[in-house]
Amino acid sequence: MTTIPQTREAALDMLADMDARKWGESERAASKALNARKSYGLLLNTIAHRPEHNYGDSAPELVAAAKVALTPEDWAELRKGG
Repeated sequence: MTTIPQTREAALDMLADMDARKWGESERAASKALNARKSYGLLLNTIAHRPEHNYGDSAPELVAAAKVALTPEDWAELRKGG
């Protein structure tokens, strides 16, 4: 079972940790900068649908949490391909 970050900051840190494990510690700051404008819902959605979570299939609890956290503005961003 995957831990669900409870705050936007924790979600941003989790995503940066995932990127640092994949690409190297030097990419942590770049990951944070790249994702800094994302909302809590979009961060959870990004984490849930990463290859590490089999694109959502192996982390249904994260997918469910992301769906709850996504705002109408987030859904509009996702529909645009963001």
